[in-house]
Amino acid sequence: MELGCKMTSSKTAPKQNPTALNKAHAKKATPQKGRGKDPRLTRATVTKAVLVILLLSLTLVPLLITLAGTAGATGTAGATGAATTKARQGATSPLTPALQRLAACVSGQKQLAVVLLVDESGSLRKTDPGNGRVIAAQAAVNGLAELVRRSNDQVRIDLQVAGFGVDFERDAPWGTLNAGSLAATQERVASFADRNRGFDTDYVNALQGAQLSLQNQAKLMTPENEEPPCTAVLWFTDGKFDVEDRLTPRSKDVGKDANGNSQFKDYAPDVDLYLNGGGQAIVERGKQTLCVGGGVADQYRSSQTSLFGVALTTQIDPADQEFLRSVVAGGGCGDQDGTQNGDLLAGDLGQLVSFFDQVVTGLGNPSSSETVDLTTCPSTTEQCAQGTKTFDVDGALRRFHVLAQVDTPGVAVRLTAPGAAPVDIPVSGNAGTSGAVQAGETAITWAWLSANALTIDAESSPSGNNWAGTWTVTFIDTTGKNPGAPVRAQIYLFGDVVPQLKEGTKFRAGEENKFVAVLTRSEGTPIPAAGLTGTTTMTATVTDPSSNKTVDLGPLTKQPDGTWQGVYRAENEVSAASVNMSLTANVTTATGVALPPSSATSPVVVLPPIGFPIIITRSLSVGPISGTKAQSAGVAKIKVEGSPNTATCVWLDQMKLDPGSLAAGKLSVAAVNGGASEKNCLKIKKGGAEELELRFTSSESLRGLATGQLQLGTRSLEANKNRPATVSLDVQLVKPANAGLAGTLFAILMLLGVGLPILAFYVTNFIVGKFAPRALMEGCSVKVKLTETSVERLETAVGGALLLPEDFAALGGDSKPSKSFDYSGVHFRAAVSRNPFSPPFGKASAAGQPAIGSDRAGGGTAGTAARIPLWISKEWLFIPERVSSQSAASSADEFGDLDRTKPADTAITGRLIAFVPALGRFAAIAALQDTLRDRLPSRYEQAKKVRLVTV
Repeated sequence: MELGCKMTSSKTAPKQNPTALNKAHAKKATPQKGRGKDPRLTRATVTKAVLVILLLSLTLVPLLITLAGTAGATGTAGATGAATTKARQGATSPLTPALQRLAACVSGQKQLAVVLLVDESGSLRKTDPGNGRVIAAQAAVNGLAELVRRSNDQVRIDLQVAGFGVDFERDAPWGTLNAGSLAATQERVASFADRNRGFDTDYVNALQGAQLSLQNQAKLMTPENEEPPCTAVLWFTDGKFDVEDRLTPRSKDVGKDANGNSQFKDYAPDVDLYLNGGGQAIVERGKQTLCVGGGVADQYRSSQTSLFGVALTTQIDPADQEFLRSVVAGGGCGDQDGTQNGDLLAGDLGQLVSFFDQVVTGLGNPSSSETVDLTTCPSTTEQCAQGTKTFDVDGALRRFHVLAQVDTPGVAVRLTAPGAAPVDIPVSGNAGTSGAVQAGETAITWAWLSANALTIDAESSPSGNNWAGTWTVTFIDTTGKNPGAPVRAQIYLFGDVVPQLKEGTKFRAGEENKFVAVLTRSEGTPIPAAGLTGTTTMTATVTDPSSNKTVDLGPLTKQPDGTWQGVYRAENEVSAASVNMSLTANVTTATGVALPPSSATSPVVVLPPIGFPIIITRSLSVGPISGTKAQSAGVAKIKVEGSPNTATCVWLDQMKLDPGSLAAGKLSVAAVNGGASEKNCLKIKKGGAEELELRFTSSESLRGLATGQLQLGTRSLEANKNRPATVSLDVQLVKPANAGLAGTLFAILMLLGVGLPILAFYVTNFIVGKFAPRALMEGCSVKVKLTETSVERLETAVGGALLLPEDFAALGGDSKPSKSFDYSGVHFRAAVSRNPFSPPFGKASAAGQPAIGSDRAGGGTAGTAARIPLWISKEWLFIPERVSSQSAASSADEFGDLDRTKPADTAITGRLIAFVPALGRFAAIAALQDTLRDRLPSRYEQAKKVRLVTV
């Protein structure tokens, strides 16, 4: 076996009575039922094909798991054998360029926004009857959560699980993935088990919707004047772009997109789906929309959004599979090279397993990997050659991962660590169970992902005891009925070395810039100088995104304190506000194991020469721009900091969109208040700061993402010298909802009479007016007191918190929108505005609680209901205590006796009702508290006059 992983059959092992295997299971580990899974997904009847898909998806996410900890590059151990291979210079990575690029991005930037895009079309009932896409997605979510855990929350992952069929699920919630949100996320994924009756499999709407959703979330994740996060889409489909004709009343109804249109598609407004053959014509137009220069595929590549397609069936027509591959990875679809951007994971079962083996090899700097076919040992033996594998672990390695597939129930797994007693994993067939055991001082975790798929993960303890040396894994048939049953085991050994640039590094154009890099573990802990034995080298490159020019800085110089130093001479011509520095570490352990290269890419601010203004905004995200009307223009500002030595100025030079952009020649930009030209530049006082305000407009209604650069001019006024500056740009373009259809409908109705169009809008508002699904929400009701300046919780909480996570509980109900619901004594109902052109809204009313001093005291609820948005996430209500308008006598209610003798301007006691999404609840609660403290005190006067107020 190459790279120091010795794997041989073994005939010796510590003795233990095999009949005690099953009895030991309960003592050695505590299985727990899987949470948030549809019960049908864990039955032993899950097909072998679905099992393999599960395994493959599990390995896809470790890909992302280790993205943050290792920038992905590994060598494949292609041969088996007993001898340990010594240092192998130039160890190469089997990872595809797309996986390497995303790995390096997440490792450097520590932020990832990802859409789990899940097919819910009706064809899945045939192509994915075992709900493999759901199992795969759950494995993906588990792996992403593990990425966060291993980094000690140093990596932030925001996740959206969205379905697609006729259209992209635009209202799918986003949430920050962590231990607290994992269960709710998995419950949402499990709901897709019943979502397989969609009418279309529309790739255009799916990919455009996912990309626009990603861009919006990236804005929220990006600190002011910082770089946006890495972005990716994991796209689960059955592999066929399909749009159906709408020839029956039912098909016209179920075939509606998110805008309520079933007759036309936004990207093909001239193709009528109500005519025979319209669906096939839409597919052809859709393929053009995806693959034309500047189309959807090119937009993903220009925006550096990684796109990984996962085909969930081996029955894909070769032509459909090739088209799918071209969309995600290029080669006939789009003008830009897609190999740096995406991959398709598809093929027969053997090909899929082989592909994911290579992906797993790329995780976490493994020194070796091997896939081996075994057969189980008989129940009467403790160990046998045909069912046992041994592998050697170098002391410099940090963890290993075992993925095993067994064909029969009742297979037990025994693991033996160096110098420790054997430990046993519960037998196969216990789908959805997991647990932990100790092999001496080494921690072992295991999980039966299905009745036939097992993962085992081990990580070295701080002491390193019971780690380095020979490990043994044995598979034993405990039933006595299936001796010699086949087992396939994949064993991977991982390193844990990540290069990182010292925080706060900045470069200045025209100067030699020294920088410092360090080696860390995946959780960000620095590795001391003595922490790695053997030899280590580090190299660096710098890429200017404005010119795509890369400078090789060669090997860095190691310092006595264990850091590495290098020098980058930034040319005067570097106009980008930031450049991308890639660090690569090459480690060979003391025992001669060459770890594959580990890389991390980080943006570094480039300051201009002294005397010129600094462009603070390095990346500009604009939009969405809807249509061509002036009121739909996108406005954005670029912050500019002046020089402390002299007065300066800045102006807009030009906008350069990426080659083939869909908005080429149609998108324009202009400076609003100064900065339109060099002659009319925006002046900045010495030591001052200004904002260059820009307005973006489109001459056509477009849908998609336009990317490129804004080129600015800057000048030092005293020296009268000019210098260019570049800011990266993306502009979201959306078409007005049903613009053509609504106009046509309105005109027709106008011919019939003025009243009918108005009635049509009322009816439409009534039909679509529904609250967000309660199954996705949590609510709370707490007692607070309100003054003109503050709002406080009556029951004091630690840290002065207004709302606590334990205050919130699921609202109950199903996953469908509803016209009304009741919560905590308040009735919520959807309402239609008197203005037919205004959107529907919600009303919240608490019976028997009149406005303070109102003539309706003790009366009905007319005129007293509060308005609330239909999407109730992060919304709130304040219900003041009941007050008699006739006297100052006390009156008892749920808050106790109320003192009516206090002045009118004292604190108002009442009940605060608030709602947050179940996914991402912790972040939502924190944001909601800030909103309440800022806005609720301003409603103090209103609270004295009315009984119910809301945002």
